Amino acid sequence: FFSSRRRHTRSLCDWSSDVCSSDLGERDPDHVRSPAQEALAQYGRDALAAYGWEAQAGMVAEECGELIVALSQYRRGRVGLAAVAEEAADVAIMLASVEAHLGARYAVAVAQKLARARKRLDEHARKDNR
Repeated sequence: FFSSRRRHTRSLCDWSSDVCSSDLGERDPDHVRSPAQEALAQYGRDALAAYGWEAQAGMVAEECGELIVALSQYRRGRVGLAAVAEEAADVAIMLASVEAHLGARYAVAVAQKLARARKRLDEHARKDNR
């Protein structure tokens, strides 16, 4: 992963350097997964073991496509939020296999993206409060 606490970035707009793998640790001792979260993670591990990465990666792409279609149809008034929720749930379930396959790399990427998104959101809120 990263050899130092702060990695070099390619762009001034890349805030992912705010997080490194050593910030994540194995698991936050105060973090407890809900039964639903643990069931989802277990499903991801089991599906990956049963079907393999290539099949699961294909299913992730398919489910993401179905979510895109549902969101587009929702914006046009053709389906309700229930259809969007159903497709979003399918994507979340399939992403459990991605997390199982990528392991710590996934956790690092999520933490980096979340830190960047949080920074942008905070900057947006400060602009609105001026």
